[in-house]
Amino acid sequence: MSLRSEGFPVRVLLLAIVVGAVATCTITTAQAQDNPQPKVEVFGGYSLLRPGVNVGGVAQSLDALPAGWGAAATFNVAPHFGFTADFGGHYHTFDAKDVLPNTDVHVGTIMFGPHLEARTSHFALFGEALFGLHRISAPNVAGFSPDNAFGLAVGGGLDVHLSRHVDVRPVQLDFLHSKHTFSSFGAGTPGDPDVTFNSLRYQAGINFLFGVAPP
Repeated sequence: MSLRSEGFPVRVLLLAIVVGAVATCTITTAQAQDNPQPKVEVFGGYSLLRPGVNVGGVAQSLDALPAGWGAAATFNVAPHFGFTADFGGHYHTFDAKDVLPNTDVHVGTIMFGPHLEARTSHFALFGEALFGLHRISAPNVAGFSPDNAFGLAVGGGLDVHLSRHVDVRPVQLDFLHSKHTFSSFGAGTPGDPDVTFNSLRYQAGINFLFGVAPP
């Protein structure tokens, strides 16, 4: 019997509402003269993924994937609005006592979507809705081929203005959703379950600003 996961959880909608509210409240804030909006932003830094996994309606407890990186490029095409290309990789080897004993798990994402941003004298608040590739692989598991699926990320963060071309990003939080059918595992036997990932991603790093207008 094929195990099917439930639809998007309510918290996806709640998070989207919160991000939208923050963006709406800040979008009317006039840009400070000493922190104008750049044309291009390039982010790079650390990323941690806390996976929430549901198999056939049954939640599975997995450790966080603490070894990760994140990178993004944002192209601002209008005041407060742009498009972001987001990339990430997360890696962890589960030990013998975990649900996935002695398994190397790699989670990769490539996503694109709209970006809302408001800048003040010292800060920049932003929200994003991203869509694209969510990839799972387990290199040390025989018979398991990497599986690609549609991924959704909704979230936002805060940048602290340091200089004309550099911001520090202390926090970015995103909710990631994806559903995989691991038919490549077990030679595609009938009843391969759909596995839903509802994960929380934390990122922090440096955001470089290009094409900044004169103050």
